Amino acid sequence: GRRVPRVTSPAEGLREARVVRGLATAVVVAAALRLVVAIVAGIVDAAKSSDLGGPFPDSTYRVGDILLTLGNAGDGTGALLALAAVALLCWRTRLGDPAGETARTVVSWILALTALSAVAQGVGYGIVFARSSVQWSRLIASAGFASAYALLAAGALMAMRRLDVLSDERLWAGGDDDALVFAVDRDNGDVRAFFSFDEAARRMHVYSIEDNEFEFFTDAGIIVAASVQDGAVMLRPTEVNRSDELLGHLRRFVVRTGIHVDALDADDATAYAVPISDWQWLQLWPPWLRWIGMLVRRG
Repeated sequence: GRRVPRVTSPAEGLREARVVRGLATAVVVAAALRLVVAIVAGIVDAAKSSDLGGPFPDSTYRVGDILLTLGNAGDGTGALLALAAVALLCWRTRLGDPAGETARTVVSWILALTALSAVAQGVGYGIVFARSSVQWSRLIASAGFASAYALLAAGALMAMRRLDVLSDERLWAGGDDDALVFAVDRDNGDVRAFFSFDEAARRMHVYSIEDNEFEFFTDAGIIVAASVQDGAVMLRPTEVNRSDELLGHLRRFVVRTGIHVDALDADDATAYAVPISDWQWLQLWPPWLRWIGMLVRRG
């Protein structure tokens, strides 16, 4: 007889999602711990002695040794842990349990720091082996492996951008459920952009809704009522339309923050969504690393 495929029940799917979520947390914590240990060890190594001699004949060796210590988290284990974290986030998305913005940001940081750690390791090997009568075989192998790990982490970092698109940026295809949503801070006029009702509900904090901190609009200017039910944010479009007010908020915000929107699109609320979303993403990165954030965002 023909084999009938087994259908997974909702309860089984929920249990699987919990297992995957727990495994993802363990992997992320392990990867983050390795990075913290490597950074702390590198700082201690750099500060433990003002004497640049010691076991090293000159300060160049000292620099190489410090870089190797900082690069301990950028080895194959670190790269594979970071890659596993991305894979588990993708798995959660397939199970209908997409990770929140905080989880994706943490994994992005892990990937970026793992790539930088691998680069530090490669440079450290280059300094040490190049100065010790040029051990070419070890130099090529060590620096080559470090470069491979850096590329692996950087590639996974680019994939995280695709995961963000898969999880959140479902552009409006004509239905209210997938309309663009703008949240305007009633106090300072800051604007947040979301690509669906679902994304807005997941990314807004319950306390912000309870304190009535934001006013919500769809891209068509329809007012969205926000409430909290059973600890979850609920968004419901109303029949009130204030499109002119929305455009005023958007124009003032982009002018104040320096966000670029083409003048020809100034009257189209949808044109503000991606630039504002990109701006939000970059605020999660320190200024000196925002060039990495932009590369990931544009990937």
